[in-house]
Amino acid sequence: MKAERDVGGLIRALKDADAATRYQAAQALDELRDSRAVGPLTDALRDEAMTVRARAAEALGRLGYIGAVEPLVRALNDASANVRYAVATALGALRDLRGVEPLIRVLRDDADNVVRTEAARALGALGDSRAVEPLIDALADVHDEVREAASDALTALFGERARQAVKLYLSERDRREAERRGDVTPRARGHKQVPAFCSRWGREVTLLRGFYSFFDVCEGSLAHAGKPCENYHCLYNDVMVSGFWLRNEMGVTDFASKTETNSAMKEHGAVDYTRP
Repeated sequence: MKAERDVGGLIRALKDADAATRYQAAQALDELRDSRAVGPLTDALRDEAMTVRARAAEALGRLGYIGAVEPLVRALNDASANVRYAVATALGALRDLRGVEPLIRVLRDDADNVVRTEAARALGALGDSRAVEPLIDALADVHDEVREAASDALTALFGERARQAVKLYLSERDRREAERRGDVTPRARGHKQVPAFCSRWGREVTLLRGFYSFFDVCEGSLAHAGKPCENYHCLYNDVMVSGFWLRNEMGVTDFASKTETNSAMKEHGAVDYTRP
């Protein structure tokens, strides 16, 4: 039927009792790229066989029919990770912004790291600013492939500047994790060192300025407590995790002064412990 371009016959084969036949029909319709197959392939997203559902999703993405977006979004709740992966790929290919929020939910909540990886790639393809915060959060994912896909997506959104910022972000985050474990000694790494008094520790500390844009990092906090100082004049809520520095570096935000930066930190719950 494929050789004869018998689209009608292949559509009928999508209803065959044999799952293997239905799968082959979906594959053939994918390769023929005939718009008559859109409706039947959309129906096949509810097929009892996981392989057929996944193949139908792939085909719908390549057919480029935006009317398939809403059925595909519903299919993101499929019990099969293989189907969710195929659906995420399809939504990225269709590039319809209705897929942004559902893909963000997948990136944040899906239990399967391969599906989260594909959601990050799809969000990069969609190019919508709503994905920026979730993609930055995904840089802390426990799986390398998710972090890499998030980095690539941010680069797609912001260009090479983002790639360099993310590379530095990940490198510094890994170094700080090693410090917490005691694997390495905290070091300035090229910062300008400035002595200051930290009210939380009640002692003189070294502030490291420069690397974190307008933020000051208290060198004494990790050594004495194993965690950053909760004073945003030193470091509040770990800049490398919160992503403030990264956002500023990529141009997502643009803090022009320390006062402006402090105001933004306060909005996120920071407390200035240096004042009564």
